[in-house]
Parts: sequence; structure tokens; C-alpha cells
Amino acid sequence: MEMLFDISQDELPIFLAEVDEHLQVLDEVIVQLERDDSPELVQKLFRAAHTLKGMAGMIGHHRMTRLTHTLETAFDGVRKNTLSISTPLVDLCLDAVDSLRVLREEVVSGKQANVNVEDLIESFQQFTNGSGSNQPPAIRIETLIEASAPLQAKTEAVVEMPELATGQELLTLPAKPANRAVTVKAKIEKNSIASAARALQLMMALQEMGDLAAMSPALEDIESAKPVSEFSAQLTTALAAEEIWKKISWISEVESVVIDGTSFGVNGTPSPTPAARPKPAVTEEKKPAPTSSPVSTPPAKAPQAALPRAEARRGADMTVRTTVERLDALMNLVGELITDRNHLYQLRGKIDGNGSNDLVIDQLSDTVGHLGRITDQLQEEVMRIRMLPIANVFNKFPRMVRDMAQKTGKVVDLVMQGEDTELDRSMIEEINDPLIHLLRNSVDHGLETPEERLAAGKSRNGTVTMTARYEQGRIVLTVQDDGRGIDPNKIRKSAVAKGLIGEDEANALTDEQAVDLIFLPGLSTAAKISDISGRGVGMDIVHTNIQRVNGTISVETHLGQGSIFTIHLPLTRAIVPTLLVKVVNSVFAIPLVMVTETRRLTQNEIKTIGGKPVTLLRGHVLPLLHLSRLFDLGDTTSQKGYVFAVVVHSGKQKVGLIVDSLTGQEEVVVKSLSSLIGDLPGISSAAILGDGKVALILDVPGLFKFAGVH
Repeated sequence: MEMLFDISQDELPIFLAEVDEHLQVLDEVIVQLERDDSPELVQKLFRAAHTLKGMAGMIGHHRMTRLTHTLETAFDGVRKNTLSISTPLVDLCLDAVDSLRVLREEVVSGKQANVNVEDLIESFQQFTNGSGSNQPPAIRIETLIEASAPLQAKTEAVVEMPELATGQELLTLPAKPANRAVTVKAKIEKNSIASAARALQLMMALQEMGDLAAMSPALEDIESAKPVSEFSAQLTTALAAEEIWKKISWISEVESVVIDGTSFGVNGTPSPTPAARPKPAVTEEKKPAPTSSPVSTPPAKAPQAALPRAEARRGADMTVRTTVERLDALMNLVGELITDRNHLYQLRGKIDGNGSNDLVIDQLSDTVGHLGRITDQLQEEVMRIRMLPIANVFNKFPRMVRDMAQKTGKVVDLVMQGEDTELDRSMIEEINDPLIHLLRNSVDHGLETPEERLAAGKSRNGTVTMTARYEQGRIVLTVQDDGRGIDPNKIRKSAVAKGLIGEDEANALTDEQAVDLIFLPGLSTAAKISDISGRGVGMDIVHTNIQRVNGTISVETHLGQGSIFTIHLPLTRAIVPTLLVKVVNSVFAIPLVMVTETRRLTQNEIKTIGGKPVTLLRGHVLPLLHLSRLFDLGDTTSQKGYVFAVVVHSGKQKVGLIVDSLTGQEEVVVKSLSSLIGDLPGISSAAILGDGKVALILDVPGLFKFAGVH
């Protein structure tokens, strides 16, 4: 069935992005509500559902409007203590959010999805005693009052009534003390594509600061999606004008705001001095707040009010939406600039090496240095633009862990730390699946049932802890559980039974090496296959995805105590710091994140074990790989009497790569290999160096596999 909505193609991306944000809020906070029914969380849910209802109403998405109204009614019942939080209610709310995601797709596809909204509404009515969405939408008090008429009775801004109330009924509502009356007027930009949505945002922001006595336009006009050019409200609050401005300055497409005669956000608009600033009107019915009030309201600072809009909003959280394609294009341009910067550095080095005292050459050298510094700053700023907090991934997991715990009959506490840690958008996308698999592994395999935990002397609740942090220029992610741990003997038997390794080889492995076998394709120790895990592909996917972004993963486990999976990632995939090495006539780039150290080895320091070259590194045997032999580049016999070994690591395994010379460190722009070339064992990608030469970027984990290093 075809569906038509009142939304243009230009408006669609903004609508979808804002819907996604509110759905994510609902998902996160509903799960929190099961353990913490604080009024703040309930109010947050109510606002999210109410905003979604307004947005759906603006484009004529009636099914979405009905379902969000029903969800809003349920949250209102919790807020008014007429509905109690329970696991079945939380389950139903989460089902409704899932259905709203499907209804969101109707706007994209234009086709009706298979969502039975009426059944969901009926289920909610069983909780709300029949007061579901079949009832008319609740009427807010402020919609009953003319915008110009002051409301003398102080009422809660979010009070809702099932039916129209008389004026006398309004005056008998409980009074709420207020400090002062404030008039807020806002002018919305003429070219705003969602002016009604901006008015709704203003209204909801003001509601959080105090009591709304009157508003223009009325809420019903805003929800009908009529264009709004000016918004005004009478607010009773203890906040100063500057504080009010800060709390609404983030709202986009608002041209100017006037708070009690002081103008904010207008270029060059004069503002009255504090002494001349209009004071709230005082009438017999409404006395000003006593001077001894504990909440002070300092006058506005005139200089800030006269600043340009960008200056006035300094310190406010301002954002600009843009497409991912534009960010990628900008990153590509910066990458080309970095390549040219590297080339200029090389040219400057040659010029400086000639020892010329020519003034023009000296000026050119200085200019190259300055251009390099500017390029570095530009690169850093572009990287910051592309950075996203890991919370974008973490915030999806409480809901997922809750669902898995219910399916497995376990009680799981999920602890998340370091959600503000940022990494590149491309890394965010790549790390999502590995983290999902690690969480599934911890809940399904790692944690015991409540009965097993109590029998083992543990608490009934299992705990999974996820952390993110910076460490030596890298991102470190950990997933830790306090479960049963990994049995190395069980891993050995499973690997042998599946034909992945021989029995003798399995017995020769240390416990640490045996545990690392969990990353082999096809290995699983699950007693039975479930929809959570047990198909022998999860940990292999984790290993493969992390290797693909030049990351590493390791596991530490103790029987009866739990396991810790640790992931090390570079900050970005686009621009990679590397160590350049030369082998015969070829140049290779080794990602610095994989390099442990470099060594200069004499021929006497290189020994053989089983016909394979090794050396001693601080008392431990270090296998050596000749890159020239591995890639069949010819003889690399050094005439100097020594060679260089670059010690690289993959997980806990280390190998020394034998090269002819170390060229130096250089940030390179990663270029994917052509499909005509295909996959090259041990090579991940390529880069164009400053001198125009092409360097192949080594895939260290793939190199280990290619060389047969275990």
C-alpha cells in the first residue's frame, strides 16, 4: 500500500536524523527506567515521545502519531503515579519503540509496513485501564489561554487534562510559587524548513526552566504544522535572562530572541543597559519576588546582548548537520594536501642540505615550514570533525544485553565507562559488530546462571563491564565479565575434534596459546546452537574485523573468575602513521601501531631453529622473517655486516621483519588496492609518498598467517 507524507526531499534527512535521535533516547532511557523510575527519567521519556508525536503529526504520519500518543500517555501515567513500572510494561514500551523504527521506514519507502498499531494500542490500554489513544489527545493548560492574557494561577507546565476544563477549574489548581515573570519572544528564520518544530523545541526548553503561563502560537497550532514566524511566551522562573538564553541558544533556525527587553543573537542590535532594562510588571494580584529570595537574578550584561549571533552563542552547543559523503570528500582533499606537504618537506630537506645562503631559498624554506604547520592543524581539525564518541555504539547495548539476559535466564548488570572517548567515524562503523559479538559471548558463554553463580559463592547478578580509553595514541576497548572463564583444555579438545589442529600440536600449546584458538574460524564450544551464539563464527568475525582496521585483540582469562577481551585500535583508518622501510628496491610502510621496536642485528646474532632464523630478544626467542624472501624480491645480503629487524606484533605474538634499511616515519594517506590487483597476502593497501613513489602498506596479522607464524 502506497503512503504519502507531507515532507520534501530536502526536509527528509533532517526529519529522519531527529527521529533517530529521539528513538535512541527512548531505547536507552526505557531500559534505565526498569531500575530507576526517577521523575527526571520519566520526564525525559515523556518529552521524547511528545516531540516524536509532533513531528509525525507535521508530516501526516497518522499511525506513528497514534502510537507515540499512546506511548506518551503511558509515560504520563508513570509520571502521575497512576501507572507503575513493571517488566511487562517495559517490554511493551520497547516493542513500541521497535515498531516506531519500522514506521519511520514508511517515510523513506512510501509503503505501509507490517506493523499492527491497533494491537499495540490495545495492549497499552490494558495497562492504562482503557485510557489509551482512543481517547482525545490531552489538552495542555496553556492551549486554553489566549497568548496575551496572563495566567494568574501558577500551574505546572506539563499538567494535562483529559477534557476541556472551565476557567474556574483552572483557577482551583494547586498554586506553585514563582520568583518572577519573564517575557520571552523569538523570531524564527524565514527560510526555516521546520518552523513549527523550532517553536515546539522552544516551548519544551522553556518548560524545563519554570512555568509557562501563556504561549503564542498555541500548542494545537504548532502540532498542526502551521508555519511559525514568531514565538512568544510568559515564563515564571528564577533564572536570569542570560541563563534562559543559554538554555535555548542551541535551537537552530532561530534568528533572534528577546528576553524582558534584552535582545540576544541579533547582529548589532543595541540592548538596554542594566539600569534602563525593563522590569517585570508588578500588579496587586502578583507581587515581585522578595529581595531575600535565595535565588538571585542578576541583570543582563549589555555588551553580550549586543554581540553578533555567533559571538553571543559562544559556549553554547551549536551543531551543523552535514552528509557523510561531504566529510569523506573533505578527508580525501586533506589527504592529498598531506601528500604534497610530505613532498615539500623532502624538497626543503634537499635545499637545506645544499647549504645555500640565498635569501629567496631561505624564505621558500620558511614558507614550506609554515604551510606544513597549517596543514597539520587542518588535518587535526578535520579529524576532530570526523570524530564521534564511542557512546554512539555503547548506548545501543543496554537494550541488547537486557534482551539476551531474558532469553538465557540470566541476570546481567552492564557497566559502561569512557563513553566520551572519541574515534573516527569509520572506526565506529567497523567496531560495532565485534563489540556485539563480544557481548554475546560474555552473556551466553561467560556468565553463569543465577543458580550456578550462587553455588560458586558469587553474587546472583553477573556483571559485564565495557570500557574505552586512550593509550599511547591508540584507542583501547575492553569487554570484561566475572563469569566462568575459558577452559584451555576444552578449547584444545574442540579444536582437535573439528580438525583445526592436530592432537600433538594442541598438547604442545601453552594455556595462553590454547585460549587464543577461540579466534580460529569454525571453533565453538557451545553445547547447542542458539540465536545468540554457538555457530562458530562470532569470534572469527571479531578477529577479522579488528585486523582489517590494523587493530589487535587479546584475551586474558581465569577459570572461575571471568575473562577480559582487550582491543587496540588506531584513531583513524584514513591517515596512518607508519614506519617506512626499504627492501631491495621496494618501499614498505608498516603501521606504527603494530611496531614494538627496531633492532640492528649482526650476522652473529641471527641463529636458526629448525632451519628458521631467530634471534634472542631480552632472553626470549624472536622468530625472524626476511621480507625479501617472503615477497620474492631477490637477495638482500647486506654488505654492512648487519641488518635491521622491525619487531611487530599481532596479539601476543611477535616477529622481527628483516629489512635493508629504515627510511623514517611518515603519515601516509591510505589508498585501497585496485580490484584488478585483488587481495595480496600480507598487503593491506597502498600509499603515495612525498616523493611520488608508491609504498605498499603491510597487513601485519595477514603477514603472520601468510608466513605460517602461530
